[in-house]
Amino acid sequence: MAIQWTEALAVGIDDIDTQHKELFRQADRLLEASQKGIGMEELNRTLTFLGKYVIDHFGTEERYMDRFDYPAARIHKKEHADFVAEFVKTKEKIDREGASLAVLFQMQKRIVEWLNNHIRKEDKALGVYLKTKLVTTHR
Repeated sequence: MAIQWTEALAVGIDDIDTQHKELFRQADRLLEASQKGIGMEELNRTLTFLGKYVIDHFGTEERYMDRFDYPAARIHKKEHADFVAEFVKTKEKIDREGASLAVLFQMQKRIVEWLNNHIRKEDKALGVYLKTKLVTTHR
């Protein structure tokens, strides 16, 4: 595996951490698929799955934000929207021009960098906030 989720990225909310792990697995799968030279059909399947999964995952986080009135929700949601727009733009470029190894590697690198930075900052802060809210709602 070229890239891996580590415990240092855990935010402490099980379903969010599980989804983060899957995002890293899928980003790694994208690179492996391109390196093995498999067909465009498989690459497109992986890209489509990854795109849908990112949106589903962001939805999970945003439902938590809404449910518990997360104060930084607007900024956090904007980061999500910006990432989705960037992903869609790159996917459209691949659809138009084909999936060169360089473009796929750049996309995978960007996904991993973004996830690492976003998880370490925004998602960790969300996790801390949610844990305090979940503790107080379970008393």
